[in-house]
Amino acid sequence: MSKESSHYAQQYAEHNDWQLERGKRLLAVANPKEGQSVLDVGCGTGELSLGLARAVSPTGKVFALDPDGERLKIARASVPPEIDNIIFLEEGAEEIKGVESASVDLAFSNYVLHWIADKGKALREIARCLRTDGRLVMECVAGWSLEAERITTTMGKNVEEIMLAIRDRQHFIDQDQWMRLFHEHGFTVEHIETFDVRLEFMNLATFHDWFEASTHGLFRREMLTDDSMRRVREEYPGKVVHDMQAFQAVVQKR
Repeated sequence: MSKESSHYAQQYAEHNDWQLERGKRLLAVANPKEGQSVLDVGCGTGELSLGLARAVSPTGKVFALDPDGERLKIARASVPPEIDNIIFLEEGAEEIKGVESASVDLAFSNYVLHWIADKGKALREIARCLRTDGRLVMECVAGWSLEAERITTTMGKNVEEIMLAIRDRQHFIDQDQWMRLFHEHGFTVEHIETFDVRLEFMNLATFHDWFEASTHGLFRREMLTDDSMRRVREEYPGKVVHDMQAFQAVVQKR
């Protein structure tokens, strides 16, 4: 991995507060139990993997997978000595080689699955890993917000193409499409919900830090011309508030 990749991974670890807060709420929904085996799909820098590991200790274990090796480096380095039940895997959800079939009680995914184009393939792999009656508890972005569109417009034409490319990499589907995918891949739906989530950043610089990190550098603030940056600063002199639509589901393997 390049120094640039390492930089964005560290930036992500420092500016993912809203995502971590949503993840803690999702942990409460998942309610992992002592002795369970858990699959953390898209563990990132590993904060939620630690929560899962503590919940299933001492006899349970966590398979924490992410395709970003630099984020995994941070995750591994953050594990305290008393936690010895996390297995980190540099893998994507579409092909999980490090987990045996029917070996997992709970699959957990926090703000990851909207990045995956072939959601059917990912769900098929997750279902393969789960035991019968095992659960998938997930939350992801459900749609590009009007505020994101406004920010994009304010940034100017030179950034607009990059922003559209980022949006194209976020493969949003609606609740009905999720329902069909769950049924196609052998899941029974226990709970399903689409709702609004508000992200607040203390200033424009903090928003840019988060956005650069979450897009792996596809967006970089230096892409803005001086005129574009001036307009953005005038539009957002204080907090940047970014509303988006989220999707949450709890499903069980049949």
